[in-house]
Amino acid sequence: MTSAPDSLARTPGFRPDPRTLFAATAMAAFAYIALFLLWNTFPADLSALYMAGHLFQTGQYNLIYAAPDGFFGASPPEWQPLLPALGLAGQDVLPYVYPPLWAAVMAPLSALGPQGFFQAAALVELALLMASVWLAWRLCRSFAIPFWAWALTGTVLLGTSVISFTALMHLQPQIVVVFLTLLAFERYSTGQSRLAGTLLGLAAMLKLAPAGLVLIFLLDRNWRALGGFAVTCAVLGGLGLALTGVGLHLEFLSSMAAAGDGLFITSITYSADLLLHGLAAALDLVPPLDADARNFRVPDAGLAVAIAGKALLVAALIWTVAGTARLPDSHRLPARLLAFSLLINLFGPLGWVHYYLPQLLLLPALIGLLPRFGGAVLLALVGTLTSWPLLMLLRTEIHGDFAIAAMGTATMALLFIAVVRLARA
Repeated sequence: MTSAPDSLARTPGFRPDPRTLFAATAMAAFAYIALFLLWNTFPADLSALYMAGHLFQTGQYNLIYAAPDGFFGASPPEWQPLLPALGLAGQDVLPYVYPPLWAAVMAPLSALGPQGFFQAAALVELALLMASVWLAWRLCRSFAIPFWAWALTGTVLLGTSVISFTALMHLQPQIVVVFLTLLAFERYSTGQSRLAGTLLGLAAMLKLAPAGLVLIFLLDRNWRALGGFAVTCAVLGGLGLALTGVGLHLEFLSSMAAAGDGLFITSITYSADLLLHGLAAALDLVPPLDADARNFRVPDAGLAVAIAGKALLVAALIWTVAGTARLPDSHRLPARLLAFSLLINLFGPLGWVHYYLPQLLLLPALIGLLPRFGGAVLLALVGTLTSWPLLMLLRTEIHGDFAIAAMGTATMALLFIAVVRLARA
């Protein structure tokens, strides 16, 4: 009896591309190694979802949005007595900052126990991350490098970038959000507008940031996509209110405000506010920053700096719309997705490095979206400047976090400028 592979190989016209097989093998090897390394680790960011699900399941609703002083970096004091019984004593179980609906969704999954919950999430998130590489290529396939080259480039980036390292180390729910976002715009590129809006709405109800990408639907005057987005958000919002009540939603809003209060600076904070705050300090408009400090919070820089940031964001949005308006459809959608998502991240309230995962997955599009040589150089430059080996080197040579974070922020700003300025060429 002839084996299936032999039968396929003898099928007229079927010629398996060894380069594609090699690229797929490289992706699978990366996923296996990552799963092996993550299998028995403690992902601090994901632990927040487990804890919220456990608290919801056990009826301790008043503790779901507990938070420590300064919000980040430690477990809420109210959670400390509960952690030993869960096998999490001594771990930094971070506060929960997601909508109440997802605490209710996670509640039955908390029966797996912390380690079972984390391992199940590792399997799901790695599968979605690998699928996201393919979705990013599909979105750009009309002008992109061949899939085998894209997949190899993407695998190298995932293995070396501090963006993917941070997302995987924490098993960040951002991986799920990015998958849904890329799937939404991949479907949008094929004309399935209502489904695209629905998927983007689901992503936005997990984390609020993707909601800003409806600007693409608005600019295209695609009312079906907008309708799918609006209906999905309304349905999930109503479901959340029905399941969890108004009180938890008010606590969620309060928690979001506390998380975004001031500016929390680490070496992996890529935020335009960081550069603006540094400029204001240099001009003696705010107290000077401690150049040697690590993981520190600075207060709000004041109304003038906030207005300057909003004005800069509006100017960047207008420039993006004008700069991409005349691109062909195949180029305009990826260019706007890259540019708008960069602005959302740069001018968002937190600016954690793992928020830049969509841009990392779309980086191979620079070869084709931009003039080929310039795109390749920019790809290599951004990949190098956001790599974890370079971050480790910088942390040994530079005492404080501000300078390292400023370099990362400038890298993302350079990527934004290049995409809008050079895509027209």
